[in-house]
Amino acid sequence: MTARPDPFPVCALCRKPSVTQPAAASSPLPVADLDTRGSPRFSQYRLSYCDSCGYCAYRLDRGGRLESQWVASKPYRGQLHDPSFPGLANRYLCMDMIAQAQQQWSSSFWSCVQAAWVCDDQGEAVRARDCRLWALNRMGQAQAAGEAITSQPGSDVLLRLDLLRRSQRFSQAIRLLERYGHTVSEPMLERILAYQSQLIRQRNDRRHNLADMERWERAVAQ
Repeated sequence: MTARPDPFPVCALCRKPSVTQPAAASSPLPVADLDTRGSPRFSQYRLSYCDSCGYCAYRLDRGGRLESQWVASKPYRGQLHDPSFPGLANRYLCMDMIAQAQQQWSSSFWSCVQAAWVCDDQGEAVRARDCRLWALNRMGQAQAAGEAITSQPGSDVLLRLDLLRRSQRFSQAIRLLERYGHTVSEPMLERILAYQSQLIRQRNDRRHNLADMERWERAVAQ
């Protein structure tokens, strides 16, 4: 018989149990957004928070000296309690700090993306844009280190395009299209690329999903 997970995990840093329920930036959606929000993979990643020391991680029972040093640091404490961000977004950004220190760029990237989703839901458009720009920075760090952000060839280009578009960096997005658009070859990704291209040229920075893409395709085909 498999043991059930402890509903109140003990923090690896302060050795105290946490009573705050883990939270996710997004629940599974019927149709995923262009930046992958709503895909089933993210329902597995629920951020945990230690009420006692402020440690933010997917697993509170894992952590050591580096994490302890960061949790006690002034930058971490400042981010954790930054009133200009929603609380859950702060926690994702704290997790980003630790991931950066460990040079775990993929984890750092997705922490920033999920912080952006939280800001979207709270109507914090400027802060959501900040988080996406930070995510773009982490993506660049990952590529420089040879670390993959996505597993499907070409999908990283689409993800970067959506981050640029949502951040209102339309000129950069057009340059990326011109330089790397030809590297997207899988049929479904080609469809997304065509739709993204249309949105970018319209200077549309709003949230869109695959159902929106299919409606656009039907309209174009008529």
